[in-house]
Order: sequence, then structure tokens, then C-alpha cells
Amino acid sequence: MGILSFFKKVKESAADQPTYKATADSLGLNFSVDPGVLLTSLDGDTDALLLRYQHILLKNLEEQGAATRIANGFEVKSVNVVKLDESFYEAFYLPAVFKGSINTKIKGRTSQAAFAINAVPVMPNGELISHYELKGPYLRISQTEQFLLKSADWQALSSIDNHQVLNASQKTEFANNSLVLQLKNAEAAGCNIDLSHFKNIDYIQPEKMGLSMQELENGDLMLSPTFGKDLDQKDIENRLGQIGDAKQEMIFKVRNSFVLLDEKRLEAAKEILTTRRIPKSQVKKFFEAPTAYLNAAVIDLDTGFSMRVKGAEKFQHAYFGDVEESGVDWFGDGKPREKSETVDTLGQIINNDETLTEFKQKVEDAQELGAQTVAFEGITVDVTDKQLIDQIVEQGEALIANKHSSAHYTELEDEQGLNAEEPEVQLQTAVVAIDTNDDDVDFEVTNNNINDIHFEKMTFARDNLKREPFPHQEEGIQWLLGLMTSGQFGEGTPVGGGLLADDMGLGKSYMALVAIHEYKHRIKERKKREKPVLLVAPLSLLENWKDEIDKTFHASPFTDVVILQSAADLKRFKVQGAKKETLQAVDNDSMLQQDDIRYSLKVGGEYGADRLDQPNRLVLATYQTIRDYQFSLSRIDWAVVAFDEAQNIKNPNSIVTRAAKALKGDFKLLATGTPVENSLKDFWCLFDTAVPGLLGSWREFREIYIAPILDAKDDSAAVQQEVGLQLRQTVGRYMLRRTKEEKLTGLPAKHLWIGDEALAEGGGRFHKGLVGCMQSHQKTAYDQVLQNVHDQEGDKRALILSSLPKLRQICIHHDIDSIQPASATSKIIADSINASCKIQSLITILDEVKQKAEKVIIFATTKDIQRYLSFILGVRYNLAIDIVNGETKAISNTANVSTRKSILAEFEAREGFNAVIMSPIAAGVGLTVIGANNVIHLERHWNPAKEAQATDRVYRIGQKKEVNVYLPIATHPSIRTFDQQLAKLLQKKTNLSEAVIAQPDLQKDIAKIMEGTS
Repeated sequence: MGILSFFKKVKESAADQPTYKATADSLGLNFSVDPGVLLTSLDGDTDALLLRYQHILLKNLEEQGAATRIANGFEVKSVNVVKLDESFYEAFYLPAVFKGSINTKIKGRTSQAAFAINAVPVMPNGELISHYELKGPYLRISQTEQFLLKSADWQALSSIDNHQVLNASQKTEFANNSLVLQLKNAEAAGCNIDLSHFKNIDYIQPEKMGLSMQELENGDLMLSPTFGKDLDQKDIENRLGQIGDAKQEMIFKVRNSFVLLDEKRLEAAKEILTTRRIPKSQVKKFFEAPTAYLNAAVIDLDTGFSMRVKGAEKFQHAYFGDVEESGVDWFGDGKPREKSETVDTLGQIINNDETLTEFKQKVEDAQELGAQTVAFEGITVDVTDKQLIDQIVEQGEALIANKHSSAHYTELEDEQGLNAEEPEVQLQTAVVAIDTNDDDVDFEVTNNNINDIHFEKMTFARDNLKREPFPHQEEGIQWLLGLMTSGQFGEGTPVGGGLLADDMGLGKSYMALVAIHEYKHRIKERKKREKPVLLVAPLSLLENWKDEIDKTFHASPFTDVVILQSAADLKRFKVQGAKKETLQAVDNDSMLQQDDIRYSLKVGGEYGADRLDQPNRLVLATYQTIRDYQFSLSRIDWAVVAFDEAQNIKNPNSIVTRAAKALKGDFKLLATGTPVENSLKDFWCLFDTAVPGLLGSWREFREIYIAPILDAKDDSAAVQQEVGLQLRQTVGRYMLRRTKEEKLTGLPAKHLWIGDEALAEGGGRFHKGLVGCMQSHQKTAYDQVLQNVHDQEGDKRALILSSLPKLRQICIHHDIDSIQPASATSKIIADSINASCKIQSLITILDEVKQKAEKVIIFATTKDIQRYLSFILGVRYNLAIDIVNGETKAISNTANVSTRKSILAEFEAREGFNAVIMSPIAAGVGLTVIGANNVIHLERHWNPAKEAQATDRVYRIGQKKEVNVYLPIATHPSIRTFDQQLAKLLQKKTNLSEAVIAQPDLQKDIAKIMEGTS
């Protein structure tokens, strides 16, 4: 449970301290404390350590939207309480969790008004509870005995309670069977309830009415409703007579299945039956204009896919082969590996489908080049040893199957829409079938006449702009307009898209909005069809984009702005009862055509004013949203599709990238300051989205640009420079790249300080306060992990899998769980700090920052580390130190719920020294924190681009102070540590990126080449 587990034994030590008290009512739990004590805890000025930690937990819930601030504390509704983990319950001394089962007493039939289900809770020892009360999330047995219910049990008992209060006229067959369906859902969620009475009945509640079409012998078309769930259509046909006499709702019975049709779905079914038969002479007209025959809520053919989209299919990996070799020996001893150890060591790296695929392709590449060995993430593998290769692949496949069993994985923040995709692939969910441009270029939109565009002559209206663009922004707007308008209003082929790769902080969002505004103006002026605009961004950026419109224009260029996100407008445009579109399964070897796909959003003319795709509307969506609703969104004809932080679609093997490539737009704008994060594959994938065909197929790209690097061996750095120059020449004006240092005047200096002298030579400056050597228990803990790996005999897979996260954490602190918030003293906290060389380095830097009365952001990825730092630093510096991570709301439709933006605004507003702890993922994009000018990367992110994005939250337009970036390093007396190895790997990835996009003299070199070819 991490740090929360220490609340098991703190009740006695906290007896004299004020704490939050939990009381239950019909809605949930109220956590209250004396208002005066609450005020001090909000300010961080309290000696009640347990209260301080309780407040952190409740505030985190508030930031997630699961708690509401009340006069003297917080209110948490039952539906949220029952989803929390037991460590939270321990922190507030809530009752024990109910571990028993639920018997049921069933009276009457579901077709009768007298039908009833009574619950009889059963204790684990078999004792029956004949009388109980459901009080919020509590199962109350008596005045002195009560239990806390978990989600599935609470769902079951509350459903029964709600049904019992219905009067006889309300207990219809539909309502009674709805109760049974709710109980079966609770059972599926883990409730141990006795429902054997309904064991042989399958309950179905269709999300959307389907349509079946059958061509008769005479050529007529017969229409029938479908209800999903693999019901036999012949059985449905035989029972359609049930529907005619139904009034508002009904139970459609098909063999052993009960289909629950509410009023809307019943109306849809009747609509289909009314139009039951389409004569042969009208079949063609029916397909051309189905809304002339059917209500628009039943079928939609008003929209369509782009030429690149073929339908829906099972997702399969199609692209292979990264090129970087990390040169990292994670276990730090430099020893050659035995064959068995090589297999086990690679286990901690090959733990997902993509990495396994990359390993296989890298071996194949080496074999094709005639090499005998290949280095994969610092491990040398003999590619001539087939048995060894087979063992590594088998090991990887086994580890992937058990990947989620490890408790040491750092936070997964789905706002980027990347990490959570694999379960859907395993479920054989449907994804958009597109021309992949894998082996050959099947789809392209390149325009060979791009060099004829006179970008410098592009003009744009300024009367609606609240602020004039900087010179570099005017240049960027002209570049965008040149690409957007080329071929759109006259002769020639439209360009298709472009990559705005400006450094972070140059105002890419401003340039994009002004260019879109002018493009839309030209569309209207020429009386062309107006279309909606789609802007895709990480969750944390949606608020920023909406604010940017208000800051940029006197009057918004859009009719309205829709935020297609669950906390905002998504529900308004979802078809009632609809789920994510990727949940629809497809056969392994078949493809669903457009008419057979289930759509979840209100798209098309049949929805009238409720349709999402209104002309001149701006739709803001997250990457997760375009993944989850890819079929609906790819049917819309967009004027512009813009991707902010476009590195989120750098991986061609992700579902979100497939969805992005399927979107249909007159122009696709990709904006990212980091177009190469890990490999050249990133760069190819971005251009295959923006300008398909420009860099050839993936096979061609690997042969031209990647093979030379693979073959370079010792001279790979020089080859990277050559390949980078060649790539820049190929993409030419399709990409615009400028840096802050080149374009911004008056921007203060940025200093990088690192605790490794060897790495400091490659960039940055050495700071002796940032280096600390592990001693005593910290060193012993680190050595023990290494020894365990080397000494373990037999199957090492589980041990290998957990070793890297352990080494990572030990470098920060080997025993963060030694701190008990309820009973910790200043001495205990000081001892904990002194036990870690890296925490000591952190304190050294913080003391320097405090002495200068400046503010600092501390980046850490693991939630246990974040909580530990929040507590010990809060006590040491007498501050209420907030945590901004994936659980913190990015946007909120509730006024009193804190968001990432509001938390940071409060942080900046406080005078003098202050600190905030942030995840580099949650804070890596979209946030400006120029009130701070110090950044400490305590727990570094695996991706250097993410780290750079996080740093640049403070280093951007408006920053007045010099910026200091600190990289503390934990060292070891005899070996290179995890910290040192990771720093080396990140530096190598950065070098590759700079070879492609950030080479100082690259622009001049390209200019010379272009002159030589003109």
C-alpha cells in the first residue's frame, strides 16, 4: 500500500491530535474538522501530522472531482467512497470492509407487480443478517456495528433498496427485469450474490438500435431491427410481433434472452418495422438517401470516410525496427553475460508487444547485414544463436502476459492516450482500417510544387486580433497560410498538411489560431462550404486552448467551442447508452464496412441542431477521445485538423495514431517541439500523418535513412548528422523549425546543472551539491538488488521484472515507508533525509532556492515518491506542498474543484519561497509556470523530450529570471548506478533528436544544397 499502510498502528499515537471525522448520511460520507483547525491545515501551518496527511488525501479526491468542499471539510458521495482502496479507509479509521456474501429471497415473477427481491447479507462465518440498514456506503447492522461496502456490493444493495420504494404501478415488468440486470452487473463486477434463480436468462440492454437488411428473391429489401449480443436474426424475425402492441417500454423475449427496450429504442424498432420493405425500384434511392425512408435516429449515411479509410478491422502491428542502441548496462558491473543471464536481463526491457516486435526486427536487420551480434538496450546478443533468440522471444512473451502483476510500475496517465491501448488490442477490438504505407505507398497527398509557394507574400487580417504577432510568429502564420491555401482555391493539388516543429514557448497555438482564422475567412469570402475545425491536444491543454481564443481575438472566429471530454461536453454529443467505439469486436480475417460499424457520437444531418459536426464549430478533443470515438470522428469532413503536442501520434503501432491518420481534413497541422523523441521512426510517422508519401513507405524509409545508422557502428554520430541533413532537405518547406534562443530577445539564460562530471562535459555544468554517494543502508539495499539478480537460480523473470524500478527508487530513497505521518517527529524526518544521498542533494538545492526567496518545481514520476516528498518537505519548510499528477483534474465543470491550472496559480501567487511537486507527464504540456525559475528533476522520465517539455513550463515568454535546471545523481563507490546509466541514455536520445531538428548550422547547409540544385 505504500506510505498509507502505516496508518494501521497510529490510532493510539494520534489520540491527542485533531483529525477529520467521517459521518455517514443517505448521500455518502462527510469528512469534517473544526473550521479553525481546517484553516491552519489549508495553510500548511499545523503540527497535527495525521490531519495534514488526511487533508492531502481529501484534496487529491477533490482535484479528481470525487469530493466536494463543504463548510468544515469535504463531502464524498457513496458511489465514490466505495471505489477507494482500503489504505484510504485506514487513514480515517473507517469501518472494516464487508467481506461476506449476499443471499436473496425472491418473491413472485418479474411480470407481476408483487415481484420483490430481498437481500440477506451473510457474514464470512455464515451468520445471516436478517435486519440491516443501508446508510450511505455503510451496511449498518446495529447502532454499534457497521461495515463499509465495496463498489459491487453497494451497487447490488442500493439497487434493491431503490426498487423496494417503488409503488405497485411502478413495478412493471421492465422495472423488475431492470433490477435483475443491475444485480447481474453487480455480480459480474465481483459481488458474491445468489442469483441462481436467473442463471439461465441472458439480459441484454442494447446501446443502439441496429439495422439488418436482407435482399429478397424479387430484389426488394427487407429491414429488421437487431439487438446485438449475437442473437440469431431468424429468432428475432419470429418474435417481431411483440413490438407492435408495446407502449412506452417492453421486454423483447428471444429464447433465453430478455432484451430491455426503453422508450427511445422501442420507438426506433417501430420505425424500422414501419418502413419494413423497400421495393426493388427504390433500393438505389434508399442507399442514396436513407433519411427519406427512415427517421434520422435509426441510420446515418450522411457522412463518410476519407479515401485512406477502408472500414474497420482487428488491430495488428505493422511497422518495425527502431535504430538506437542505448549502450547502457543497467546492472552497472560491466561484466559479460552468460547466455541464461542475457535472456533474463532482457526480460526487464522486453515487457510489451511493441518492444518485443522491435527486438525481433532488430535481430532480422542485423542478420540481413551479415552481423554476428546486435546490441539491444545495452545488452549484446549473438544473433547467430537461434536457440538464444528463441529463448529471449519466449521470455518476452511470458513477461508480457504477466506485465501488470508487478506493483512497482510508475503511474500510467491515460491523458496522452498511449499506454492504455494494449488491453483493447488483446480484446480484438475494431480499429480504423487504413492504407498503412508500410511496404508501399498506397496513399499520398504530396505536392511537388510546394517550392513555388510565396510564403512571404501571404497576408492576413489583423483587425480582429487583440495582440500583434512577434516577427517570428508572423513568419509562422505566413508559412501556415501558404500551406493551407495552396491548391484549395485554384489550380494545383492541395498540400495536405505540415509540421510546425518550433521550440516550446514560441507561441505555436497563437500562430495556428490566427492562420485558421484567416483560412476560414477566405473560405467564407469565396462562398465555399464552411466546415468544422478539430483541434486535438492532451487533456491538460484543453483549457489553455479555450483561453487562447479569448486572448487572441476580439470576437471568436468560431460559432462555438465544444470540449469533447467527459468532464465537459462529451455527454451532450454521445448517443444515449453508447460506449467507446473501439469496444466493438471484429472477426480476425474480415473487415467491417462503413454501414456495419457502430457509431457512438451524434454525427450527420439526422441529428439536426444536436449534431457534433456543425459548420464553423471548433471541437477540442483529447488523443484518447479520437482513439475511443475514431469511427464517428473520421466520418466528419473537417476544414482543418490540428494536433497539438503531436508527438503523441509518433508511434505507428498505436491505435491513437491509426485514428489520427484516418481523420478527414482539408489540411492537417501537426505541432510539436519534439518531432524526434526516441527514434527516426517518430519522424516518419508524423509525416505519414501530415503529408503521406513525402518520406516514402516505411520500408523505403528504413532502407534510405535507418540502414546507414545501423551499419555505421563506431561512427554512428557522424552518420546521424548526415542523415539528419538529408531528412531536413527532403521535408523542406513542409516543416518549420525555430528555437527560442534564435527568435526571442530578452529571454533570460537557462543553466543546466548535473551531478555527473562525465555527462556535464556533453552539456550542462557540474554542481558538486547534486552528487552524492550512497552509503550505509542505501548502498546495502542497492547492492542487495544487484546480488539477488546475479545469484538467483532457475526462473528469474519475476525478479528481473521488478529490479529496475527498485534500483530507480533506491537511488532516491531506500526506505520511504519508514516515515509514519501520524507519529513522525522532526528528528525522524531529519534521519530519513540524511539516510539518502539524493534527498540530501535535494535539500541542498532547496535551501539555496529558499535563501534566494524563489520558487521551485520538483519533478517525480512515482506517486509514492510524490507523497513522501510532499510530506517531509511540507514539514521541513512549513509549507502545504501540492502534488500535480495524473489524478489532478485538468479541466472541471464544478467551480470548487481544483485543477492543475488553479493549483499552479495559487502556487505562483504565494510570496517568496514555495515548492510544488509535479509529474512530468501531467505537467509536461500546456502549463505555464513562469512564477518559478528553478526545476529539479529528482526522478527522471525515460523520455528526454517529456523532461524537456516539463522544464520549459518555466522557460518561456514572460520569464524574467534566470532559469536553473538541476539533475541530482546518486552514485556508488564502485559501479555506475541506475541514475548515471539513465542520464547517459537520455543524453544519447537527445543527440539523435538534435541531429535531425536542432543542428545549429543545418539551415545554412540546406540553403547551400538548395542553391546547388536550382
